[in-house]
Amino acid sequence: MTFNPEVTAPLLLLIFRLCNIGRRKEKGEGEKGVRDIPIWENVKVSR
Repeated sequence: MTFNPEVTAPLLLLIFRLCNIGRRKEKGEGEKGVRDIPIWENVKVSR
């Protein structure tokens, strides 16, 4: 199975974001973390 960068990069970003959201929830700012996902727009634009 070959890795397609256009698929792999967003998946890694998503995993990274989910980890960050989990960490933020412990501090009580989970909602903010869920809302700020403009990184996906950056991924689409940078292709």
